[in-house]
Amino acid sequence: MKKIILCILGIFSCISFSAWAKKVSHSGLKTAYVSVNEAVEQTGEQKKIGMALEKERKRIQKLIRKKSEKFNTEAVKIRKEMALLSDEEKMKKYESIQKMQMAMEQFIKEKEIEFQQTESSLRSSVINRIKVVVNSVAKKEKVDVVRNKDGTLWVHPNMDLTSRVVSVYKKKYKK
Repeated sequence: MKKIILCILGIFSCISFSAWAKKVSHSGLKTAYVSVNEAVEQTGEQKKIGMALEKERKRIQKLIRKKSEKFNTEAVKIRKEMALLSDEEKMKKYESIQKMQMAMEQFIKEKEIEFQQTESSLRSSVINRIKVVVNSVAKKEKVDVVRNKDGTLWVHPNMDLTSRVVSVYKKKYKK
């Protein structure tokens, strides 16, 4: 029953979108396109993002290596102590090694997430600045709608604002 309702809703949404698209295309809206990926690359921001991410990757690797060395040193020390202990005490020491190992794995996961968030933040910052420039160029070009060219199969070259966006971006954000 749920599938049938979802199918019916899907059909109605396609029909209503199709009707809306026809109205928009006949209403004389001027549409243009920008390749956000090309803009990020051509402005030099992709290189900056790459360099910042490499620096962050090295920082995180250093932290992980340092913590790993500490873990290994402690684990070796505990294993040496285990030879002289009773079975019950050995079990406790073994459990402490396992806890340290789990903490190490958790630390690595947290650092991976931290790296992904840094990457997302850097890219998002650049894209937000590009959007500001797109807005500015679109107003100058008297464009009603600007789409991301990267998701479109074909675009007439006259409708592509990427080079103008890159040019304005470089002037506006040149440091």
